Amino acid sequence: NLRHGETCWLVAPGDPDAMRAAIRHLWEYPDEAARIGASARDLVVRKYASTQFGEKMANFVEALRS
Repeated sequence: NLRHGETCWLVAPGDPDAMRAAIRHLWEYPDEAARIGASARDLVVRKYASTQFGEKMANFVEALRS
């Protein structure tokens, strides 16, 4: 799941000042940005890779048949 500071950096919708601050923060702390990016990629690979997506879709279709 998405977690602020772990797999993403969350800002309030429609808040350009918060977005600017988040970008500035990650720019100033590239190691943190890299860590978050790596964690986010790992999350996507584990939960949303084509194999997992295919299995979930097959299960969904099978449930519709029942």
